[in-house]
Formats: sequence, structure tokens, C-alpha cells
Amino acid sequence: MASKQEWDQKWNSLSDEGLKAVALLRMVECANGTIQYAFRDKDVRALSVEQTREAMKLSMGIIQSKELPDGTPIPEEIHEVMDEMRRLYISGFKNRDAEAYEEFMVASIANVQAIGKERLDGAQEFVLAFYGDILTEEYIRYGRHYLDSLTMA
Repeated sequence: MASKQEWDQKWNSLSDEGLKAVALLRMVECANGTIQYAFRDKDVRALSVEQTREAMKLSMGIIQSKELPDGTPIPEEIHEVMDEMRRLYISGFKNRDAEAYEEFMVASIANVQAIGKERLDGAQEFVLAFYGDILTEEYIRYGRHYLDSLTMA
């Protein structure tokens, strides 16, 4: 398991462009995550089945293709760390591996700290402008609230 210092080093070694791309990806992922949880929990604020699927398609499409829906590529420098985070997420959340979950959270906190508020603000504005029709302003806000909570951890 990588330590907090190792994750800090991974994230802080990325370029500004790389960190901006990571911020954008995290905003999409976290907005989608809150949409999926609301739907599964049958929350009164949950989006329709179609909207929930569209949000998942957007998020997974970016992760798998490593490019934005308009074809803009995600910088190669973050591909490996994106894949590592995805592996930890699947192992920790989906497969209930406690050690992977713990490392994912350590990596996630280090990630948000490296990104910083200014890049998250820019990513939030971008996601709202370009994907607000899919993710909705409300769920983009919920995703941002989750990311902000990690800076306090």
C-alpha cells in the first residue's frame, strides 16, 4: 500500500495541465457518483433512469477513452495514475477490499489537496457549462461538496 507521502509525490509531480485534467475528471466522477447513489437509494431528488444512465455513460466514457466527449485527449501523464485510482476504487468500493479502500481514500485526499481550490473552481465551471444538462447543477454541487470535504480530512 502506497503511503500518503507517496501519493502526495505522485499528484504533486503532475504539470498544471495534468492537474487541471484531473480536477475535471474528479468533478465528473463525483457528480456522477452522487447521481448513482441517489438513484440506488431511491432518493426523492434522484434523476430518471435515463438521466442516471447518461451520467454513468459520460463518466465511464471519459475514464475508458481517456478523452472528453468532444475528442479532447486527457494528458498522457495522468493515464497511469487514473488507472491506478480506478483499480483501487473497484477493489475498495465494489469488491469491499478494506486495504484498497483505505489506500483509495488516502490517494483521493492527496489528489484533492494537490488539485487545489482554484483548479476545482475552474473544473466545476467547465463541467456545469459543458455537462450541466447531463449531470445537473444540483449534482455537480453535491460532487463538489464531497471533494471539498476531502480537503478537511
